[in-house]
Amino acid sequence: MGTMSNTLILAYVGGAMPLLLLLMGYEMNWLKIINMDMIATEFASGIAGSIGLIVSIPVTA
Repeated sequence: MGTMSNTLILAYVGGAMPLLLLLMGYEMNWLKIINMDMIATEFASGIAGSIGLIVSIPVTA
């Protein structure tokens, strides 16, 4: 269960990596990048997917 949720988080981070590289190319401050809506959306979807995964595995087992 833990490895699946870690894989899900890493998949979301991998999908957001080109965006982070683009923002780093513009030399934006880390605080501005962390507070962007797109980053918060990716973080929330990763957390929601992990919670769904953690809840669904015991239900189906």
